[in-house]
Amino acid sequence: MRDTQLDIVGTCDKIEIIDGKYFPMSIKSSNPPLKGVWDGDAIELIAAALLIENEFDTEVFVGFVDYLKLGERRVVVMDANLRKSFF
Repeated sequence: MRDTQLDIVGTCDKIEIIDGKYFPMSIKSSNPPLKGVWDGDAIELIAAALLIENEFDTEVFVGFVDYLKLGERRVVVMDANLRKSFF
């Protein structure tokens, strides 16, 4: 996917569509932190969310990181503060 306005290009490991809403997913083989997700993983999801929003003309509010070693899926809320940290 590409967003020419933001000048970013990227791919998403997986996109789940549930009830017309798009959820970017990042799949990691590393161990997760004790709480939440690693900052870099959250930033990666924000980039994917921005690309999905541009590509599919929709809004993305939530994404997920799947940490395979523990078999855990962790939620990342795409709030204003996280979006600001991307820029």
